[in-house]
Amino acid sequence: MKQAGGKFRTEQKIKNNCLEQKSREGVILCFANDQKTDGTKVCDNCISDVKQIQINKTKLQISRNLQNLLDTEVIRLFDAFGAKYEKLYSELCLSEVYTIKVNLKKSILEDFEQLIQQLICLKELEITEDPEEQFDAETFQVLCQILQKLNLVSNVDLPIFQNQDIQKVQFERMIVNHIEEMPLTKFQINLKTNRILRDNSLIELSQVLSRHTQLEDFAINLENNTAIAQQGLTEVANILKNQKKIQSVDINFLNNLSFQDQQLIDLAEALHKKNDLKFLSLNFHKNDNFTDNSLQKLADSLAEFTKIEKLKLDFHYNTIFSDKAFYSLTSSMNRMKGIQEMFLNFCKNNTLTDESLANLSRVLITKQKITHLYLNFNYNEQFQSQSFTDLGVSIGQMSGLKYLSLEFERSKNFDDQSIVDMITGIKRQVNLKQIQFNLRQNNNLSQTSLREMVPCFSSMKKLKDFTLYINNGYYKDVKDFLSRYPTDENKEDGEHEDSS
Repeated sequence: MKQAGGKFRTEQKIKNNCLEQKSREGVILCFANDQKTDGTKVCDNCISDVKQIQINKTKLQISRNLQNLLDTEVIRLFDAFGAKYEKLYSELCLSEVYTIKVNLKKSILEDFEQLIQQLICLKELEITEDPEEQFDAETFQVLCQILQKLNLVSNVDLPIFQNQDIQKVQFERMIVNHIEEMPLTKFQINLKTNRILRDNSLIELSQVLSRHTQLEDFAINLENNTAIAQQGLTEVANILKNQKKIQSVDINFLNNLSFQDQQLIDLAEALHKKNDLKFLSLNFHKNDNFTDNSLQKLADSLAEFTKIEKLKLDFHYNTIFSDKAFYSLTSSMNRMKGIQEMFLNFCKNNTLTDESLANLSRVLITKQKITHLYLNFNYNEQFQSQSFTDLGVSIGQMSGLKYLSLEFERSKNFDDQSIVDMITGIKRQVNLKQIQFNLRQNNNLSQTSLREMVPCFSSMKKLKDFTLYINNGYYKDVKDFLSRYPTDENKEDGEHEDSS
C-alpha cells in the first residue's frame, strides 16, 4: 500500500471486491498499480461503482468554488490519469455523500443550493464563513432555504454570524422553522463577536434544542458576545437539562463579564447526572464573579463524570474563589479514571496557596492514562518551592504523558531548587513529544539552574515540539536552547538573544 497525493491510499484489489465495504467512512476511491508502467492508473473495475467521496477521511471539501468539487490536490492526482479522470468525475454519485464541508460565499450560492438537492443521504453539514466575505442578509436567506431541505441531517455546524444586516428575527426564524425539524444528534454554532443577538435569541434556541433530547454533541461559542446577559447562560443550561445521551459539551463565554454565581450553578445542575460525558470544555476567561459556592456545585457534577476523557476548565482572571473550591474541583477528578487530556487555566488567581497545588499533585499521580497535560498558574505568588517539588514528582510518575505545558510566569517563589525538582520529574518522561515551559519574569532563576535543564531536554529523543520562555528569552528549538546554555563550565556564558 502506498500514499497517493498525500491524501488517498492506493490499494490493489480483486475486481469483484473493490467496493464491497460501504460504511459511512468506507472505501471511496480505488486505484490499482499497473506493473507494466511507471505510473498509477484508476482501476477500470471500480470506476463505475464509485458511490461515495472521501477526502481528509470523512469530508467532501468544497473550497473556493463549486467548479472544483474535489480538493485541489486530489484534482491534480486525477489529472495525471488523463481521460480516466473525466470518466470518474462524470460518474461520481453524490446521492450517497454523508458529510459535506462548505466555505459558503455569495458566488457559489446558486450552485451549492443545486448541489444540496442531490445529497439525499446527507447526515453532517459544516458551513464556514469566507474570511473575505461575511454573511449578509441574502446569503443568510439562502442558508435558511438550504436548511429547510435537509430534514435528514443529524449533525449541524453553523458559522459565525457577524454581519449587521442579519437581524435577530432572521436568526430566530431560522432556528424555529428549520433546525427544529432535523433529527439532531450534533449541534454546533459559532456566534463569536456577534453584536445583534440578545438573550431572547438564546431563549428561542433553548426552546427548540430542548426538544431534541437525543443530542450527543453540543457546542456554542459566544466569545466576545457582550450583548448576552445573565439569562443567556441560563438558557444554554436549559438546553442541556433534558439531554440523556450527551457525550460532548463545549461552551465558550470568553470575555462575557455579566455572569454571576447563579448562572454557573444553573449550568452545573444541568450537567448533573450526565454520566456518558466524554468531553467537557467550559471557558469563562475574564469572568471574575464566581465564588466558592458556584465552584462547589460544579465540582459536585464533575465528580459524576467517570467516563470523561477530555476536560478543559478555563477560569483565567477569576480571583475570588479560594483553596476550598479548588480542592473540591481537583478532588472531583479522582473518579475520572479514563481521563486522557486535562487543561486547567487558573491564571491570575492569587488566592490559591500551596494547599491547592499539593492536592492537584496528589490527583495527577493517579492519572496514568493522561497523555496531554496543560497547567496555567501564571501570576500566582502564593506557591512555595515545595509545591513545585510535589508537582515535579507527580509529573515524573505519569507514565502515559506525551504533551506537557506548564506555565508559572511571575511565580516569585519559583527558584533554582524548583527547576531542579521539576526537571527531576520531567526527565523521566522519555516519551514526551511536546513541551511548553513558561518561566518568564521569575527573577530567582540563575544560569546554573537553567543548565540543569540541558541534560533533560537533550535526552528526549522523541521531542518534536519545544517552546521555552525564560525571562526575556524565547526558544522554539531545543538545539538553540542547548547552544545558549552549554554544560561545559569552561565555556564562557554569553547573553542569550531572543529567537522566534
